[in-house]
Amino acid sequence: MHRFLLPFLALGILLAPPAFGFFDVLDDLQQELTEEESSNPLDLDDLINELEQTTEQSDITFTDVPASAWYYDAVYIVARHGVVSGYKDANGNPTGQFGPGNPVTIAEILKMAYEAAGQNITLCKQTVRLPQAASHWAGPYVACAEEDGMRVLGTQPDLNRGAMRAEVIAIIHDAFREQVPSGRSPFADTAGHPYEADIAYASIMGVVSGDNDPNGLPTGTFRPNDGINRAEAAQVISKMLSL
Repeated sequence: MHRFLLPFLALGILLAPPAFGFFDVLDDLQQELTEEESSNPLDLDDLINELEQTTEQSDITFTDVPASAWYYDAVYIVARHGVVSGYKDANGNPTGQFGPGNPVTIAEILKMAYEAAGQNITLCKQTVRLPQAASHWAGPYVACAEEDGMRVLGTQPDLNRGAMRAEVIAIIHDAFREQVPSGRSPFADTAGHPYEADIAYASIMGVVSGDNDPNGLPTGTFRPNDGINRAEAAQVISKMLSL
């Protein structure tokens, strides 16, 4: 409100003399601003933490993500959003590697999807039903996924196996709590697939576009049960973040 009021007050100074208690108005406005600041004090620690996090994310560099790569923008978009941070060594120090060609695992895509969706995993339940998740680093994300009724967990997946292309789309939709409408996918090899509606919806939203031949022409296929690498997963998530 104040940023719109002040220009009009300034305009009043130029066009008319302050014959109606103008300085009283300024005093009232100043008092109101002071009261507002008192009721909403600035948390300096939060501000410093936010600035440090922003600086840290902007300084992220991956030696295996060249500027000429098709996935360069996507990887750095998700990195700046705090969705990925690359690999770390045994001491927890960044190695500078992203591993764009490595398969993305079920555990990794769960983490990436929930971080991209901005879900606070600390608010989810503290126990997990999936036995493997109890001692797995992705346990908190599995807990959230179980609480949300994420469909892929109905198959009791191995968290360390590579995720399939259709699974990645479904996991992202569930993490973002998208209401996926029923529909038929435009790709010939997804008819009757359990996640066909997810693929159709992602295609309509421009998140996926299917395969191309060596000449760049669409083949009409999606390969829903094929694996997906980390660069491709970053591309999908970056597009979701842009919606």
